[in-house]
Amino acid sequence: MKFTCLICSAHQSKIIATKTRDSSNLVAKCLSCSHIQLFPLPSADEDKVFYNRDLQAKNVLRKINTYDLEKRSAVDTNRRIASIQAEFDNNKSVLDVGSGYGFFLKALENLGFRAMGLEVSSDRREISRSITSTPTLSKAITGPNKTKRKYNIITLFHVLEHIKDPIKLCADLKSYLNNDGTLIIEIPNANHYLLKISHYKGFYWQRAHLSYFTPKTVSTVLKKAGYRKIKIIGVQRYTFINALHWIFFKKPQLQNPLYETKMFSIIDNIYKNYLTKRLTCDTLWIEAKVK
Repeated sequence: MKFTCLICSAHQSKIIATKTRDSSNLVAKCLSCSHIQLFPLPSADEDKVFYNRDLQAKNVLRKINTYDLEKRSAVDTNRRIASIQAEFDNNKSVLDVGSGYGFFLKALENLGFRAMGLEVSSDRREISRSITSTPTLSKAITGPNKTKRKYNIITLFHVLEHIKDPIKLCADLKSYLNNDGTLIIEIPNANHYLLKISHYKGFYWQRAHLSYFTPKTVSTVLKKAGYRKIKIIGVQRYTFINALHWIFFKKPQLQNPLYETKMFSIIDNIYKNYLTKRLTCDTLWIEAKVK
């Protein structure tokens, strides 16, 4: 099977991993643009089964518990809400693409935002509808907007890495934005410094992620999709204690991951600030506008 880069369509690549943590797929790096992606890519039918059964979460957590998930997600949800409130009024319209279990939608609803969620996983839609009255549709973005409804903000939180054609998705989303609208993307950062540790790298690659973006490659995607004003901000979700866990125990904190620590908050703030300034942190927050 021939390798084809999802960003530049080049065919020359270098295999950088012979398996992922939960599949026999390879991980390849394009020799032309340096984009990293899964190889071979799963078929549309395989992806449909994967997401309808919510296999990504089940592969990690084994059993879905809504209360625990919401508690685990609270730090991320609050951080995202704070970032949006810092720039936008609470009455703005928001389309959350890949809205998951609805925790972010619930927070938006409580603050007065006019929100809508799109989620392809039937399991996640069911949970979302049980915790918030914000509409969550099963619709996928497969082309330009054919409705009259547009949004001030479109969010893609840990979605773009799952998409087989990220340039097309970002281009299609332009038609869902108001003239001064903003596309907000959050993705894992393939420039994360912990990828220098072999056992972390073995865990990092996973079947669900078709792409692994760096600041450079995600900027390329957005520019090719027609966005001009692009701002990339580093986010370090996990504490320095998580890094120590990898260094000394060589495994993740799956059951009780730490996103913040009160006991060592000064050290943790220094750690996170150092990484985010250099964009060697675990996560990227991107804001893009067409005009």
